[in-house]
Amino acid sequence: IGPFDSTHRLWAYWHWLRAGEVGAPPPQVQSYKRKRKMFDSEGWEIAQAAGDCQLAVVYSSDVAKFLASFILQPPNEKSIDVINLCCDEQLQLSEFLERLFAAAGGEGHRKRPRMAPDKNPKLYLPSVDRPWPLSCERAKKEYGFQATPLDDVLAACVDFFEDSCVKFPEEAKKAALKLPSEAAAYALKLLEASLSSAHHGLSSG
Repeated sequence: IGPFDSTHRLWAYWHWLRAGEVGAPPPQVQSYKRKRKMFDSEGWEIAQAAGDCQLAVVYSSDVAKFLASFILQPPNEKSIDVINLCCDEQLQLSEFLERLFAAAGGEGHRKRPRMAPDKNPKLYLPSVDRPWPLSCERAKKEYGFQATPLDDVLAACVDFFEDSCVKFPEEAKKAALKLPSEAAAYALKLLEASLSSAHHGLSSG
């Protein structure tokens, strides 16, 4: 996640949280609980994620800084290695959305966002069905990786979403259109209001 994330998944949820405050159906929290057991080619049962599984997100700027560190100081030995990168805090999606809501200025003077189950997972977040938390210990111990705190990440994302509704309205529209029709309609109205307000401010100046 982060500025210029082309999946628009988090941006869609930001739209959804705003739309929910003005009457749209509440944001949906995906359930990855499968109806039947699944087995691999050798007959072993495939582990299932919990109904509201922990979400591991990686900040795009952290990835960029991590890769840049290898240019400044190339590793001595390993030419190929496999590691995980993500924020330290891995919350359930419902908790994650409440933190996004707080980052958008919702904490204290607005109602907490409502949540609802969803029958169509992987349209938004999470995008990976993982039954256990992701570990970044190797990246930390071997390469000194330090993740940006999640609240700082969400604050940066919110700033980008708000500014981009005016700077990149077509991308903002794409994110809103990822939502179910009724929520998308509310989100598009709010987007149009943001654009109208910005244009009015420019003409007044």
